[in-house]
Amino acid sequence: MTLCNMDDYRVSMSNRRRVFMYRDAMEGVVRGRTVCELGVGHVPLGLMALQLGAECVYAIDEDLEALTMAQASAREHGFGPDQYVTLRGTPATVSLPERVDVVVAEPLSSIGFCDDTGERMTLARERFLASGGLMLPQEVRCYAALAGPTQFARHLNLWSGELPELIGMSAETLEDMFRSTPQTMVISPTAILGEWEVWRTLAFDDPGAHRQLRPLMLTANRLGIAHGVACCFEADLSSKVTLRTFPDASPTPWQQAFTPFHSSFKVASGDSIYVQLMAPEQAMMGSQFETQVLGTPDWSEQGPAAA
Repeated sequence: MTLCNMDDYRVSMSNRRRVFMYRDAMEGVVRGRTVCELGVGHVPLGLMALQLGAECVYAIDEDLEALTMAQASAREHGFGPDQYVTLRGTPATVSLPERVDVVVAEPLSSIGFCDDTGERMTLARERFLASGGLMLPQEVRCYAALAGPTQFARHLNLWSGELPELIGMSAETLEDMFRSTPQTMVISPTAILGEWEVWRTLAFDDPGAHRQLRPLMLTANRLGIAHGVACCFEADLSSKVTLRTFPDASPTPWQQAFTPFHSSFKVASGDSIYVQLMAPEQAMMGSQFETQVLGTPDWSEQGPAAA
């Protein structure tokens, strides 16, 4: 995390819904216990743990400036360096003086996980967590559904309209580039064309689950143009607090993710598209991913839908 000054650090902690949900998840869990804060900055997890009665927090981050600001914030709230202990590095490179009772992190993104979520959380559990300890979040479930967001169609018209002539590239090349790029956006509930299906589950007490990618049969429940797949997630921050980023859920700091098809399809209720969401081979937990369409509805007479 790169921040410019203490004011930036305070802004990064200011999303009240995000902060309160993590605080609710830790309440009653961290009192009298040792805690490892895996990454600092976006939510003041370590500071909240101390305020909720944690005995000691070990804060790990690669960014020295972020650690300095986090420790300054802890000091402002009356917690000294013996209570909020900063360590620069990663779960693979740092060592703690003891195993902790709780590992807490915010390893989330619009699709439910960041580039190295699986590796970092697994290493933290193996190297830092005491027997019987808790991982927060406990589990993340990643969902996908057919979607036809209107803003995607508008942007597609721009890329295939005046832009090719302005930059001297063919409309087909630009459209291929646009459709091959995963995006984040606020997707309206009315743009969702079918039921949500789980395509990946990250259970942080079961590292084997991180690499399981499920092919999906996404079925439409109404007529529409499927431009691609919308993604969102549910994160069990604790046994009593679940964060949801579905379009019809309460707003969160995370927008939905959207990965376009290489061509759009007209769908009616009951039609199914067989897809595989894929992470890069070199990073099975990568947040850069693509959708491979393995089967589509039979619209042979009409062909793919126009955007």
